[in-house]
Amino acid sequence: MASRTSGNLGMGITITVMGVLLLAAFILAIMFYGQKQKAQADLELANTSLDDFIPESERQRDDVERIHALARGERKSVVMYLMHSMDESMRRVTGANEDTLTDLETKLSDVGGADSLPLLAVLAQRDRDITTLEQRLEDAYRARDAAQNDLQAEVDRNNARAAEHRSTISALNDEIGRLSEDVDQYGTNVSSVVASNNDRVETIRRSSAERESNLQDRIAQLEQESVLQQQVINELRSQQDDFRLEPLPEHSLVDGRVVGASVADRQVFIDLGKDQRVVLGMTFEVYGSGTDIRPDADGEFPPGKATIEVTRVGDSTSSARIVRESRGQPVVEGDVVANAAYDPDKTYSFVVFGDFDANHDGQPTSAERGAIASLVRDWGGKVEDDLTGGTDFLVLGDRPVLPPAPSPDAPLPLIQEYIRKQQLVQKYDELFRTATQTGIPVLNENRFYTLTGLYADR
Repeated sequence: MASRTSGNLGMGITITVMGVLLLAAFILAIMFYGQKQKAQADLELANTSLDDFIPESERQRDDVERIHALARGERKSVVMYLMHSMDESMRRVTGANEDTLTDLETKLSDVGGADSLPLLAVLAQRDRDITTLEQRLEDAYRARDAAQNDLQAEVDRNNARAAEHRSTISALNDEIGRLSEDVDQYGTNVSSVVASNNDRVETIRRSSAERESNLQDRIAQLEQESVLQQQVINELRSQQDDFRLEPLPEHSLVDGRVVGASVADRQVFIDLGKDQRVVLGMTFEVYGSGTDIRPDADGEFPPGKATIEVTRVGDSTSSARIVRESRGQPVVEGDVVANAAYDPDKTYSFVVFGDFDANHDGQPTSAERGAIASLVRDWGGKVEDDLTGGTDFLVLGDRPVLPPAPSPDAPLPLIQEYIRKQQLVQKYDELFRTATQTGIPVLNENRFYTLTGLYADR
């Protein structure tokens, strides 16, 4: 009976203890639930406050994390870190840490370029502009110093010229004083000489009047004698007209004759060879007779019926090929040949001057004169620089072209070149005038080519 009672008591105590524990757990659960509700409310309030600073959507951004890390590194909140950074930036940029971004934008509105470029880029550009301006200022200083030095040198030169000018004027004044004395003395002597000369002039005048009268009588007598002599001369000329021989001009003389011709082989033979100083390559114009070698009304010589070039030279004869032939005018035996630069019996003397077109490019130049002179020498002629009593021909090219006269302040080489060309033009005109007055035959380039057989190459 006692055991059952003890067992029931232990069970009752256990149940009681468990009941107490359950009640305590219930109470604690109620307390924890209340704290949880309060914590959730506080969390929601905290999240709402945090959203005012940074929304949930922006918390995971890399730049936000980077700022958060920097704030932790300085043991500051993000807000305090940003406020401190803002204050420091404003202090360094505007000088006032209480300025806002609006204040900064207002102040930067007066800074050129700050509206489109970063502030550091604007400062860098300003630095470059300042460097450029400082360089320009330094260059301007150097230019000013150089100009001042040049000015001082010019002042020194002007002072030297002024001193020299004063010295020259002083010397001229002394010279003028001496000349004035000499003039006075000369005037005195001239007066004496004039008086003496007047007496001599009167004597000479009387003597001249008497001599003039005698000369007038002599002139009248000579005029009568001249009329009588002219009548005699006219009678003699009329009697000798049928017997007078006129020599052909030297450029019309025949040099040789064709002694054989082969029209089929385009080959001819002439009576000129080594004994007559013929050389290979020499060309001749072929005419029917010597009378055909006459200039027309314009002074131009007609080309011959053919042009031949010597291909083989014998002692007294030569063979030549026909390089040009007029249609219907074949070369025949008895035709005459002529070359103005060649004569079998003498050496012709030439003067060659002017501008020539020896290479046939349509541009005559003085340098191509040498080609004409070489042809003359190759064919036995002699080339001289100026006309002499022994000159046979004057070969004139085109008249040298004289450019416009340069201004007095033109460069010295330009003035010297103009003077040189002016002298060439003067010599050209002088040669033509002298040859015309002395009767020396004048050959232009066309006449020369025609009379030497080079017409075929033109």
